[in-house]
Amino acid sequence: MALVLRPHRLDDGQMGRDDQPSEEVLDLGVVEEPTGEARPGRSSRPAALSRRGLLGVGGLAALAGAWAVASSRASSPASSAAQSAASSPAPSPGPARPPAPSPSASVRPSATVEPSAPTAPRAAVAVTDLGRPLLGATDTWDLFARGEDVVLRIRPASGRITRTALPPLGDADVSLVPARGRVLIHPTDYRQGYLVMDDRPVTEMPPGLDGAGPMLPGPDVDHVWLQVQEAGRTEMALLGLDGHPTGVRVAMPRYADPPLADGTGNLLFQGVGGLYRADARGLSRVSDGMLLAVGGSAWLTLECDEQARCATVLRSADGRRRGASVALGPQIPYGVISPDGRTVALLIDPGTPGDPGRMGLGLADLTTGARHTVDVALSPSGQVGTVVWSPDSRWLVAVDETGQLTVVDPRRRTTSALVPGAPLVFQLAVRA
Repeated sequence: MALVLRPHRLDDGQMGRDDQPSEEVLDLGVVEEPTGEARPGRSSRPAALSRRGLLGVGGLAALAGAWAVASSRASSPASSAAQSAASSPAPSPGPARPPAPSPSASVRPSATVEPSAPTAPRAAVAVTDLGRPLLGATDTWDLFARGEDVVLRIRPASGRITRTALPPLGDADVSLVPARGRVLIHPTDYRQGYLVMDDRPVTEMPPGLDGAGPMLPGPDVDHVWLQVQEAGRTEMALLGLDGHPTGVRVAMPRYADPPLADGTGNLLFQGVGGLYRADARGLSRVSDGMLLAVGGSAWLTLECDEQARCATVLRSADGRRRGASVALGPQIPYGVISPDGRTVALLIDPGTPGDPGRMGLGLADLTTGARHTVDVALSPSGQVGTVVWSPDSRWLVAVDETGQLTVVDPRRRTTSALVPGAPLVFQLAVRA
């Protein structure tokens, strides 16, 4: 028999009341089969989106061969990192305390939900409580997942899923920035931005936080970086969540790509002459090479000498260099490093015949150099936030090619659905 979970509709006068469930059902599209297996309710591929590429650092065609050659030469079977199995999401700006491991973590969800025909218009906010933790999480961190007209806030420690309806945002780049008690949804052109307070309906972005250009997490959950223009200069300004300036501004290099979050609340620019880092003290060059992957504790770069002999270099967050024994080839897409600094996850081109846009996932151990691929097809949108780490480094959460949330166990290199049948999404962020 199918189990239907009915969410609570949250209106301004009912915040926090669990005794007035809405008639509308959060359609997670999952039915419990007699075998106990869960089947997803939707699998359609999301529409192709033209966004700033997560793959802008290098060419995928060259990467496919480089990764294959490197993987075939790596023969370190004892190099996989210790992780455990479970099923649900994770990441966020600012320093994060890793959730304690849970021996009861389970990779395959144990609760399922059957879609029901709606009897009322879709609620602006709908909440589903799965009644169990996801990914064995015990700490209070949140995974945000944005779709075309919806944003999900998933709290793994409680299994609580909040769905908030969004106005359509179109195809241009959108910054998804978690902050204290909210998530900011900021188009990088001049379209209206939006603010979603936790468990509240969407509202328009405060004027001081609106405008063109990227928005990135600040050094804490109470501040963000926003591109501003003044007197012909383009700068990144550090602002409070009300849009009030702090007085901290950093000039953007003239010949550089748009800024990236460095994982510690500051900024990275890839430009002429190498990689530059910006913080409240200003701009400084941290590498004369090319950024391959970024994380809260380290960055991976590709650096070459005067004879064009190149190697990967692992740099700690303070910019100090130490060798990384990872032979990944000369052109690698932008990737993400686990919070503990041990593993890097990279989008790769698996070289699937007849499907040039298909993205795969590669993992490399930054201590041993061992390389592996994961049998999962990822979203081809190239959106920053296709793959994120849980704060405890135990899990990767990715958007697969159908727009569903997929959990990757880096140790076993296995995958499972985080919330089968959830609304289609294409961009992730974590708040710890």
